[in-house]
Amino acid sequence: MQPPTSNIDLLSDKDDNMFLELAEESEADFLITGNINDFTISEYKKTLIVTPKQYWENHRPI
Repeated sequence: MQPPTSNIDLLSDKDDNMFLELAEESEADFLITGNINDFTISEYKKTLIVTPKQYWENHRPI
């Protein structure tokens, strides 16, 4: 596994920025988190940031 090549600094909890870096590197469609206190943005580039409930109600495959 390679470390991410990007260095993102957007979130108040600096340790959580690595999840945005991983989402960017992997071109993730979704970042699903229950950590709404630190993930105050709803998207980053092409990745939607949603809670498990939001994903289940609005985005899950049928």
